[in-house]
Amino acid sequence: MPVDGPNGVAGTLLRDVPGFRQTSLMFDPETLVTNSKGSFHVWDVFGEVAVPLLEGATFAEEFSFNAAVRYSDYSTIGNTLTWQAGLVWAPVEDIRFRGTVSTSVRAPNIAELFNPEQAQTFRPRDPCEQFRIDALVAAGDPTGAIRQANCIADGLAMGFVDPLSARFTGSTSGNPDLVEEEADTITIGFVFQPNFLEGLTVSVDYWDIEINDAIEAVSAQDIVNSCYDAPTFPNQFCELLRRDRNPASAQFQGLEFIRQTQLNFGKIESAGIDFAASYEFELGASSFEVGVQGTKVDHFDRFFDPIDPTVVDPELGELRRPELSGTAHLSWGLGPFYAQWQSLYQDGQALADVEIQTALLDFGLAGFADDFWSHDLSVSLDVNDALQVFGGVNNVTDEIPFITELAYPVGPRGRYFFLGLNYAVQ
Repeated sequence: MPVDGPNGVAGTLLRDVPGFRQTSLMFDPETLVTNSKGSFHVWDVFGEVAVPLLEGATFAEEFSFNAAVRYSDYSTIGNTLTWQAGLVWAPVEDIRFRGTVSTSVRAPNIAELFNPEQAQTFRPRDPCEQFRIDALVAAGDPTGAIRQANCIADGLAMGFVDPLSARFTGSTSGNPDLVEEEADTITIGFVFQPNFLEGLTVSVDYWDIEINDAIEAVSAQDIVNSCYDAPTFPNQFCELLRRDRNPASAQFQGLEFIRQTQLNFGKIESAGIDFAASYEFELGASSFEVGVQGTKVDHFDRFFDPIDPTVVDPELGELRRPELSGTAHLSWGLGPFYAQWQSLYQDGQALADVEIQTALLDFGLAGFADDFWSHDLSVSLDVNDALQVFGGVNNVTDEIPFITELAYPVGPRGRYFFLGLNYAVQ
């Protein structure tokens, strides 16, 4: 909203009027959104090869090699090379072993690269509050002395108390200097399809993934902590924040602005096992299929400390990171009629904003969601070649989302019924 600026000149935005950012009672001027746009072009050249090395030999019903490579040139990040190589060995017809190694990349997207500074609000804990520094010192953490010295160097006396009682404004933006993320992956597994039990398929695969230069926006808390906890002060993180330096302000020396941006500084490591089994069979005129598939994760570790890249944040068991999850299904077909029951399982996990390392200490069992099951039932009937009627019940047992979520692991509608038809014009 333009208002008269200095000397009566029209055109100044309310968000730029001195003092208005933090004092407006009408609306938050920092929630104004700036239009964003951006583009890049890319060209690729790729190739694939599959080479049978042995076939029909003793202990080598199949032994083959496969590989793929892709060279890409982006107008933003330059050129990248991804590749994959694998072996398949079937000593007999019933079982096939497989393994691959690969390197893949993800180029930063339009938003990560080109988003202009958009309004944002923040409320990190002020690292210079005296009781926080005292807690570090009491715990024998050398960061406490470094933080104390840096806070004093920034003009905050010992005994400082955060004067803020609410959030403050800032901005978040893309970063045109980002480079690609790179993932190194290893998979090893087998597929078992025995001739003595036709219709049975069992597969198990171990995977190990490491992502380097992961793109992440440094959190507001990490920005302020990194500013005051680094041996060098001021540093690059201090340039991303600002304090109120007006002695007449009620928020004097409190944080008043943070600029957040995307950076390549993270790493993610994870490993686990994928498994699946299905069995198709017939009884009389009916056909059945029963199956289960899931994932058992061994670890999910993030390395996103902007100061010390060796600091690990284990996230296995936190929200949306269950250690064990999977689905099971049973289907029945009889002529034009088809029915299926499907179930989803996730083992217990911490609730939103609960860190798994301190969950029991901070919240006890109240910080966790129990093991979770949900079930869906669907049926269909082909009336003729053109008309199909279908229906079912989703979330049969009327499960509700976790207490910190609106729509996870199920939607907010609870149990609901549906009925419809498909008609194909002949």
